Amino acid sequence: MIRKGTLKKGDRILEEPMCQAMGVSRTPLREALRILSSEGLIELIPNRGAYIAQPSINEIGEMFSSDEHP
Repeated sequence: MIRKGTLKKGDRILEEPMCQAMGVSRTPLREALRILSSEGLIELIPNRGAYIAQPSINEIGEMFSSDEHP
């Protein structure tokens, strides 16, 4: 959803609608949010929720570059 542009920079991720849209419960959604946070794609803000990160152009390039592909 982030890569397709459905979710845009700064958007808040609401758990209930996201769970319904993806057909999952809150536990796997929260685990996915933690993983996306560790990759820098979202920001988890205590007592406020999850938001789509606003990385710089350089950070975006680094996220999608890989040493495995020449």
